[in-house]
Amino acid sequence: MHQAVPMAGTFGYEPNQSTFFGINRGIEAYGAFMNVRTAQVVKDRAGNSDNAMQLNLQVGMLSSALESGIPEQMFTDPNTGIMPQGFSTATALAMAMQQGQKIYIITQQNKATTLPALHLDSLAMSDINNALATGKEIVTHTDKLTIPGFAGSGYAIIDPTTGDGIYKISGGKNGGFILLLAGALLFLLIYMEIASGAAMLSPALLAASFILALSFVVAGIALINGDKQLCTKAMSTGLTVLTIMARLSFNTNKVAGVVLSSVIMTQLMNSIGDAVCQV
Repeated sequence: MHQAVPMAGTFGYEPNQSTFFGINRGIEAYGAFMNVRTAQVVKDRAGNSDNAMQLNLQVGMLSSALESGIPEQMFTDPNTGIMPQGFSTATALAMAMQQGQKIYIITQQNKATTLPALHLDSLAMSDINNALATGKEIVTHTDKLTIPGFAGSGYAIIDPTTGDGIYKISGGKNGGFILLLAGALLFLLIYMEIASGAAMLSPALLAASFILALSFVVAGIALINGDKQLCTKAMSTGLTVLTIMARLSFNTNKVAGVVLSSVIMTQLMNSIGDAVCQV
């Protein structure tokens, strides 16, 4: 026996807050978000609590799938049939399985062995740990996922007695756009350096800067397209070149080179923190 309870939810556009070294720089375009809370009274006619719990789990996962599926249908271009890609707990788990990730049901009993296998963002891990401390169970995948414009994870917090659950996503704007911007900015700096004729940087540093900028661009495009392997290779190349640049800067004792290397290092660390690919 299933009786739905009237509930409310939200569905609408949310901008993204742009920051620079923790300082708010305004808002920018982001995406549409749906968060619909559902509630129901479920009881098995024969008094089997396991059947009721299973139905609650199925209703919860279906609701999660609809939170991404309905907006996908709404925003499909009727002329071209192009459908945007949504992201929810249900779609995240399905996407993770397609990519060969493991899906874990984490409990108090197995958390010591399962939690180390997760490579999710800090907010997701904190949420998962807090839920486990209150006796809940977690259904999640192991690694971050990427779709155009978003990188994150999906996980469900389940009451093991009733099957009631909270279906959540965690993450943010795809770091690929940050990498592309960093690469484009570095290309501009190189052009200005060459055009000015000041020659403050040695030819070796200019060449290394060009390779670093190209690495950013390649990594950004790969990340936006969901190619983690290419992203990782490009970022590894960038880190290697950055190390060489820092060494050249200090060896030649050129202030401009040292400052440039320091700025690039800071930007790179911020980009890696936002990026999905693990270097």
